[in-house]
Amino acid sequence: MGRIQTIYIRFYAIMIFLRHLFFWVLGTGSMVCANGDSAKIEFFEKKVRPTLAKYCYECHSAKSEKVKGGLLLDTKLGIRKGGEIGPAVVPGDLKESLLIEAIHWKNEDLQMPPKKKLPDATIKVLEAWVRMGAPDPRTGQTVVKEGMRYGATDEHGIKAVEGRMHFHDLHATILHLLGLDHEKLTYNYAGRDFRLTDVYGKVAKKILA
Repeated sequence: MGRIQTIYIRFYAIMIFLRHLFFWVLGTGSMVCANGDSAKIEFFEKKVRPTLAKYCYECHSAKSEKVKGGLLLDTKLGIRKGGEIGPAVVPGDLKESLLIEAIHWKNEDLQMPPKKKLPDATIKVLEAWVRMGAPDPRTGQTVVKEGMRYGATDEHGIKAVEGRMHFHDLHATILHLLGLDHEKLTYNYAGRDFRLTDVYGKVAKKILA
């Protein structure tokens, strides 16, 4: 098989995968209710969202004057991505969810809210939410910093001289915003697992909120 044909087949496979991924992302919102999770969504809307808004959004939302720890809790993507030290919520896993650790105030370096510990009943609500899989119908994607300039070019605007980014880095960042790890996302071809970003690609964390 010629090199050009091999490249074409690989490109075609990637396009098919991205097409399915695109429709999967579009359909995620409707799938939640279709799968019979309406009770869990109602639990989020009545108990979890008001709790986050009351105790967390002041420091961890797109409207915060300064987002603390790089953590946004006003979107599903933000809460799953987490902040500077890791994911705030790992669905179904209380021990790995940093949000749960923070609200228990057992770690002096990780306490939320910072001024006063949440009531026990409120802590139990958030624990129950994570335990049931952290259902979250929010679709906002406020995880990229707004109004910023990244990198610089030479005086002629031809070559990048600061903050250089390969197209693999861009692809890795886009997949990250979709909630996918580009290092684990693979497709099989000719008996080998390939990544969409090949063996390269780094998430551009400096442009993420």
